Amino acid sequence: MTTPQAEKMSVLLIHPSFDLEEQYGDLGKIIEPMLPLSLGSLGAYLEAQGVSVKVVDEQIEYMHPGVLQRYINEFDPGVVGMTVLTPIANRAYTIAQEIKKINRNILNVFGNVHPTLMPDEVLKTGVVDIAVRGEGEYTLWDLVHHHYEGTLKENLPNIQGISYLNDEGNVKHNPNRPYVKNLDVFPPFAYHLLMEDSNNPLYNAGHITTSRGCPWNCIFCSSRTISGVGYRVNSPQRVIEEITTLVEKYNIKAFVFDDDNFIVNKKRSAEICDLIIQKGYHKRLKWHCQGRGDLVSEDILRKMKEAGCVSVSFGIETMSQRLLDTVNKSEKVEDNVKAVMLCKKVGLQSRGSFILGLPTESREECLMTIKLAKKLPLTYAKFSIATPYPGTDLYQVALKEGFKVPDDWIRFTTTVGLGKYEPVYAPKGRTTSELKVLQRWANLTFYLTPKRLIAMFEQNAPQNITTLPKVTSIFK
Repeated sequence: MTTPQAEKMSVLLIHPSFDLEEQYGDLGKIIEPMLPLSLGSLGAYLEAQGVSVKVVDEQIEYMHPGVLQRYINEFDPGVVGMTVLTPIANRAYTIAQEIKKINRNILNVFGNVHPTLMPDEVLKTGVVDIAVRGEGEYTLWDLVHHHYEGTLKENLPNIQGISYLNDEGNVKHNPNRPYVKNLDVFPPFAYHLLMEDSNNPLYNAGHITTSRGCPWNCIFCSSRTISGVGYRVNSPQRVIEEITTLVEKYNIKAFVFDDDNFIVNKKRSAEICDLIIQKGYHKRLKWHCQGRGDLVSEDILRKMKEAGCVSVSFGIETMSQRLLDTVNKSEKVEDNVKAVMLCKKVGLQSRGSFILGLPTESREECLMTIKLAKKLPLTYAKFSIATPYPGTDLYQVALKEGFKVPDDWIRFTTTVGLGKYEPVYAPKGRTTSELKVLQRWANLTFYLTPKRLIAMFEQNAPQNITTLPKVTSIFK
């Protein structure tokens, strides 16, 4: 698949970011940089085609014009790709504008959730050439090799999964690109693009994604716009190969399965656990995953614990069955309670994610959720605020309630109440100020017990006890 010009192709991949202290308050001072998973996957695929790739992450280095100029001068990319989530969209536009000031001929390509859902807005900034919708590996490669071959303009109508401006300045949306069913066709994640020095890494490399897509239809979730409604996976053998890379090359001691739900197929989950045990990694590793309460069983939890799992995260959302039905969770409150109790029974820690301010939620239901969450034997909890991301059913609900879309997307985060910004949405009869106070109060008071404070410190304590413990696992 490699073209004769591949050795000349250079692509700069950028992860824009925001000010962590503005978003998380004082917690922003101790939150670790999160591995930009989408760029590691895109970079791996481009490198497999012979393209030279460099990743720059604003969590590590702020891209002011001088830094951007240096990277462009030294790396000479013909294409710059940015992964753009909704709250960093405006920051990404600023970077794209600076790139065009430096070199108008560079092809600016935006991908991930926001360009997928808001391609018209992205393109009408005048500084973004292509908006990639959905998964980007094949699409970005099409754009890169046609750009370097000088055949991009005539091929634009034939590239699936993109939006662009035609010669008349009108936005054209090409058909969606079909999802790849067998994820093993993609090369392994390019950890080397992000881990410049394995002895002093910039990130915690212990992240692995083994599936894409979600079979459920919760109204608040925007991730399906990228990964689809179906459930697609890497084979267990491929998963253990990537874990082996993390263990043997990067000497990790703990990792996270970043799948939305590790336990969709319990047989596959058990096979992965068996391979971890066969390799002996269960004696060297601790790992974490996410699951749905209605899918767990005592058998699979015991198998996971045997393989080194130490905690499971559940999207509990609310302790009101009426609200669970309202948001199409397709789950019962008792399913989540039972799952948490099973974790305790088999000796696993558990984490609950809750959402305050769901449509039609009353203050009494909100307080009930917080109260009952504290009574559950959860080790960790995260209390978020319902955020109507574009493309979600919640967004449509909010619009019908009179929601006004802000000019700046930076407030579109579920943790907005922890920082300096006001939430963007509150259900009828509630206020955003009230939700901000409740989010802070819930997150703070949940941990104000000796048992939970000790557990949090032990899980996240660094080797150097004089430094602050990291809390990324809690607020991820």
